[in-house]
Amino acid sequence: MNGGTGTVGTILVPTDTPIGEAAQLTPENLWQVFEWAESKPYHSPDPDGPGTVITGLTIFTPAGRAKAEYGDWVVHTRGGAWRVVTSAEFEALDA
Repeated sequence: MNGGTGTVGTILVPTDTPIGEAAQLTPENLWQVFEWAESKPYHSPDPDGPGTVITGLTIFTPAGRAKAEYGDWVVHTRGGAWRVVTSAEFEALDA
């Protein structure tokens, strides 16, 4: 793999992997991955008070909705489907 997701200006540059293109979700690239994956923000209760905070993205997969948390990888498979893969699962792809 090529070492990680990058950005050029505000454009997301996914990592090419054996299963497709992937982007590791971070607070810094949240909105770029949001647009790339045609996803929705995932809201969780705010631990510091009333209301909610965005803690990741909801990714629409063939099996239904999946939550991508910061540190997870969002994968657009070669077959055209979306997947959420944990960092540990992603590292195992390179093994």
